[in-house]
Amino acid sequence: THPDANHNMGVLAVSVGKADQALPFFKKALEANSTVEQFWISYIDALIKAQKTDEAKTALAQAKDAGVKDVTLDQLKQKLGSPNNLNEHILIENLIDKAIEFRENGRFDEAIDLLKEGIIKSPKDPHLLSLLSHCHMLVNNIEEADANLFKAKEIDPNIASIGWNETRLLLKKKDNEQALEVATKTNKRFPDDVEGMAVLGACLRANNKNDEALKHLNRVLEIKPNYAEALIQRGFIYLSQNKIKNALIDLENAHELKSHISQIWLPLATLLKESAKHQKASDISPRDPDPINSLGILFEAKGESRLAKEAYQKAIQVGSSRHHAYFNLANLLSKDGDLELATNFYLQAIENNPNYMLAFNNLGVVYKEQGNLSLAILNTQKAIDLKPDFAEAHMNMGVVL
Repeated sequence: THPDANHNMGVLAVSVGKADQALPFFKKALEANSTVEQFWISYIDALIKAQKTDEAKTALAQAKDAGVKDVTLDQLKQKLGSPNNLNEHILIENLIDKAIEFRENGRFDEAIDLLKEGIIKSPKDPHLLSLLSHCHMLVNNIEEADANLFKAKEIDPNIASIGWNETRLLLKKKDNEQALEVATKTNKRFPDDVEGMAVLGACLRANNKNDEALKHLNRVLEIKPNYAEALIQRGFIYLSQNKIKNALIDLENAHELKSHISQIWLPLATLLKESAKHQKASDISPRDPDPINSLGILFEAKGESRLAKEAYQKAIQVGSSRHHAYFNLANLLSKDGDLELATNFYLQAIENNPNYMLAFNNLGVVYKEQGNLSLAILNTQKAIDLKPDFAEAHMNMGVVL
């Protein structure tokens, strides 16, 4: 009966195109707490996507009785509209969901291209324009971000995401005071919006109001523990307060969730490097191996081979998904010319994951480099057996033959 858990399960179901399966979760969330406006918005949106028009109309009336704002209800009513409008709305919603998926995975250019296609079909959709503005910000195209946000505000200035993206844009322009004013005003209108709490926290931090920022960021992370942006903001606050251990935990978690966010690479690498000066590598971060393994990849990309090896070795010691760490360490050793040791670590990766086609393929390459062609053929063939369309393995097999 946990309302937030049920709501989030519903959101997940909708995000993978299963609006019908989302409805029972949204109903349970509302049964547990009917005062949260976002629960009603999500429920009615799901009913519209499931093409349950009559039920959506009933839910709108119930939402009004529960105290949902008229401006929100009007937006939902517009989505109902005629059957043609409903179908168009479903298509646009699906496009937005896909664009958000691209954005969350760092595929910003693909998100921008998809949103531009959507705007050609629906040039007056403020949600498309607002999201496009945010994606342009993420690639530092401020002029385009400004233009699209201006168009979105002209169409409907009362949408929460427009307030948050206006705040982000002002922060990009270093107008921190104005950003805080906009964020505070938007937060008063949408107090339960998790994205908004995180944006407000970022504004407060930019204005050196760290204690107040922490209150909002902590609340965000209570509701949504895997919110990478909130973890980053809190990590930077902890760093400014010299709470190194707390900062390292938050930034590691954020890196695991969104390794493409480059603003955390240097601080995180510096933290780990500083920790390594005072501790053994095995004491750096005795936690989940995944962020440590990812950090090893970062160090390797920056040419810090020694730190990369330490991170991979630490990930192996911690356990869990150690086959990735064995594989990455073997790749690094192979580049350094230590083929015998690389062979041992590829074999360890395969022992931990017998279906690790990449490890079989790379092991075949190492055996070829060592002149052991029979084992090269054997392992490359295993990679092909596991993934018949593995082009690189076919190429390697051709070379060996």
